[in-house]
Amino acid sequence: MERPKSVSEMLERYDSDFYEPIGRLIMQFGFLEFHIDHWLSALGADQPKLRKANNLNNKITLYGQIIDQHTTEPNDLAERDRLVQQMRELNTFRNRVVHGPWSVYLGEKKAWQKLSVNRQNATHQFFEVTADVIRAAASDLAKIQVEASHFAFGFLVPKKA
Repeated sequence: MERPKSVSEMLERYDSDFYEPIGRLIMQFGFLEFHIDHWLSALGADQPKLRKANNLNNKITLYGQIIDQHTTEPNDLAERDRLVQQMRELNTFRNRVVHGPWSVYLGEKKAWQKLSVNRQNATHQFFEVTADVIRAAASDLAKIQVEASHFAFGFLVPKKA
């Protein structure tokens, strides 16, 4: 296949396969954030805490803290930790996909290489991503959203003795 002659030609040729999965990933995060807001309100987060949780990472932290107010059961806390960790990992992935430039399309791998900056040590890193990996992340996020929803609302239903 002939190399693209310009960036716009490269974008036309290669990135259309990425539009749908990126859109799906972004939509899933919109649903997750909406549901986290709902869970936090239902589980009793007070207004000052809700106002401080102005980004998804802070809302995920608050979700974990609110669960702490409803249980001390080791199994519940382990499940909370798993859900919070998975939401954080997916949010990190989303940030890497969404923010920063799409650098080079790797035709043989059908992957884009992205440049990202590690803010802790101010280094640049390359991140390769395929459309299939983005699709899988959106699917994983949908599953986590359902699991986290059932888990959170389990604390609103009285436990049977």
